[in-house]
Amino acid sequence: MNKHEIRSVIESNVRASRTFNATIAATKGTERDIARINKRRLGASTRALLLAYALVRGVAYARVESTRTRTEPEVHAVARASGAVPAAVRAWLSGERVAAAPPQNVEAA
Repeated sequence: MNKHEIRSVIESNVRASRTFNATIAATKGTERDIARINKRRLGASTRALLLAYALVRGVAYARVESTRTRTEPEVHAVARASGAVPAAVRAWLSGERVAAAPPQNVEAA
């Protein structure tokens, strides 16, 4: 995906996340638990997209989030969204400067 497509999906995820708030508030029991789980999954997906967006734009990982307060990002999710190879994503996460690669068609992956 290119950066415009990534941003569009991020915006869509934000809207979807807001609808989960109403569902969580209006339900109880197992249905509420399922809604919370789905919202958390959406949040993890959105985080990978935000990191992919930063990678594509050439922003250093250290400027995006503090590694002290976060769990390790899902390398393959970031790679899939950004079109970069997992090795490049790992290098970016470790602080190396990585040139933003042109997006590849990764829909078959």
